[in-house]
Amino acid sequence: MPACTKLDAARDIAAQFDLPFPVASLAPWGTGHINDTFLLIAADGARFVMQRLNPTVFLHGILVMENIERVTAHLREKYRARGLDPRRHVLEQVPARAGTLWYEDADGAFWRVYHAVADAHAVIAAPTPQLAYRAARAFGEFIGLLADLSAPTLHETIPHFHDTPARLAQLQQAVAADTARRASHVAPELAFVAQRHADLHSLADLVKAGRLQLRVTHNDTKLDNILFDDHTGDARCVIDLDTVMPGLALHDFGDCVRATARIGAEDEHDPRNVGLNLEVFAQLVHGFRDGTGTLLSPLEQALLPQAAKVITFEQGMRFLADYLNGDTYFKTHRPGHNLQRARAQFALVAALEHHADALATIVQAR
Repeated sequence: MPACTKLDAARDIAAQFDLPFPVASLAPWGTGHINDTFLLIAADGARFVMQRLNPTVFLHGILVMENIERVTAHLREKYRARGLDPRRHVLEQVPARAGTLWYEDADGAFWRVYHAVADAHAVIAAPTPQLAYRAARAFGEFIGLLADLSAPTLHETIPHFHDTPARLAQLQQAVAADTARRASHVAPELAFVAQRHADLHSLADLVKAGRLQLRVTHNDTKLDNILFDDHTGDARCVIDLDTVMPGLALHDFGDCVRATARIGAEDEHDPRNVGLNLEVFAQLVHGFRDGTGTLLSPLEQALLPQAAKVITFEQGMRFLADYLNGDTYFKTHRPGHNLQRARAQFALVAALEHHADALATIVQAR
């Protein structure tokens, strides 16, 4: 759907929600790869975030919304028990006039509206070590607050989302199909993957052996999925809950490293510019441990560096598979964009390997 058409649809669908005042303005907002997001401002100046779930990615939008409803209700109770105002720490949805917390349009896409969290902002710039600590602690606390919500009772909103062997199989299928006739362009990348098959199975094998526990996890722990207080700089609210489902705490930590400790952009043109910030990595370790408290097992703590490598590798394979499939999943902004993303991820994998001893020392230091 073209951007202008989506905006027109958003204006019409806004009327389906129980907003307190008429809409004064509505405009595209954010930089997400998957959903369509709009900033909605009501006539009284109140701010809301309106989103259209991507129906190609989330085939069963109702399951996403049911998970969010359960998780946010659980978190609200936790913050109330701490004597804190949940509206400052938990996403609050605006009900649709039909009584649900979502609206399904004629094309089967799900829409929702959130109250904007007051006096808080997302951070897009490269993080300082202090900010990295706060982000990792917030994601760790998120897992901790949901530790007594039974993981198996949540829906798996994207089946096999962080199933790394399954992502390898999807890449292999994309190579075999060669839908966009691009496989001949990626021989070095495919060789890089082939040399590291053992890593791809390492965490999954431990899950099968019963040595790693599934928890309620976020599964998309980028820095801009946290809102920080405008005045104190403290992490206030974890957002983008579409992929909250049963998963590994290690995956959440690893993806936080991938997104936060990386030197260079996720879509860096020249992979030689991609590296690893060891100081930021150390603060991510400290923050995640402080946030999760006593929740992590000794095995989970020892595997923190491996988790960063596995999840970065997995994301690289996802970008590469999407490139081979003709860029059907992630939004792209230029030719070869997904290939650039894949190469940047693989460069970060190489950096994690290069610094393996230093990473182990950081983890063992506490």
